[in-house]
Amino acid sequence: MSLSRTVLIGVATTVAPSKSAVGGFFGHMARHAEGQGARLVLFDPKNVNSREGTMTARECLGTHGKHEWRQVKCRLPDVIYENVFVHLVMHGYVRPLRALARARGIPLFNPLMPCKATLSEWVRAHPETGLRVPVTTRVVDVATIDRMLDRFGVVYVKPVGGYGGRGVLRVRGDQGSVWVDCDRCFERGAFRRRLARAEFGRFMRRLLAQTSYIVQEQIPLLHVDGGKVDFRTVVMRDRNGAWKLIGIVPKVAAKGGVVTNLVAGGHKMRLAQLRQTLGATGVSLPVGDLERSSLLTAQALTRTYPTLGVIGYDLGVDAKGNIWYIELNPKPSRSLLNGEMSRASARLSAEFALYLARRRLSRQDVRGVIQ
Repeated sequence: MSLSRTVLIGVATTVAPSKSAVGGFFGHMARHAEGQGARLVLFDPKNVNSREGTMTARECLGTHGKHEWRQVKCRLPDVIYENVFVHLVMHGYVRPLRALARARGIPLFNPLMPCKATLSEWVRAHPETGLRVPVTTRVVDVATIDRMLDRFGVVYVKPVGGYGGRGVLRVRGDQGSVWVDCDRCFERGAFRRRLARAEFGRFMRRLLAQTSYIVQEQIPLLHVDGGKVDFRTVVMRDRNGAWKLIGIVPKVAAKGGVVTNLVAGGHKMRLAQLRQTLGATGVSLPVGDLERSSLLTAQALTRTYPTLGVIGYDLGVDAKGNIWYIELNPKPSRSLLNGEMSRASARLSAEFALYLARRRLSRQDVRGVIQ
């Protein structure tokens, strides 16, 4: 297989763009790939024919600056950027695609990562990242939460496979009873209730029967206007496989809110605005440390996950300037990024996909020469 073959980048997604919607993230990614001599197609994992080695996809095609997404039938890609919604991934939607990629030796940009508790322990075991990690424990039963609550007074109880702040509980002990707060309590919306200990036990047992949870000590985060602040820090890899910072976006919870997620009532701020607001109170924001810790953590993770190409961290800062690890996501939402960040993300997504594909083709060429 020759390196002169046009590289085909496949983006796995269930979102079908309209024919003319070429100015968004995938449009920028496709045009950058084209400028690098590659093709990019969007495909739904269910439209892959593994027996034939083909798939039905959409490609951004056109001439004289006029492009549109058109349906095409093509071979399997040289690299896959798995970009399917998290809730579908959790229900196994991309499992056959991942199995096919393994069988065919196709590199997968966005590998599966361990659960939140395992990642927290991994970060704790790598102090060179400069991140502090809150005490985090897998919930075995209600007694696990009770012990953490007695130790810390306030704890956060999080679904292991959660996303968007969905189902995250803040639990606070109060004279024999328990206050439970949730900004996005599954299908019930916001949930604020004071429960007797026995009631809380029954409430948690119902949840534990449905999914797995971790329990975490409360992090002493900075606050603005009564809402806690954390930071979405996005890093990506470039055409040489090196990690680069895309941006740092502060997220602010609603006053008294549990989480900072936008879909759960939080809002984003410009970094310069937050620095000015905190500076007026004598607080200096350690932006350099946020970037440094993000890059160091990514570089360490790459040794275990060599096809990892994008990480969205949720990091916190306390009044002393310490950087706290909250969680990381290999598929961070792009809704937090401004236009410049989004374009940079599209460009690096195409470049890193090309990096993975060309490494694969180079190895195949070498094997061909040896044989």
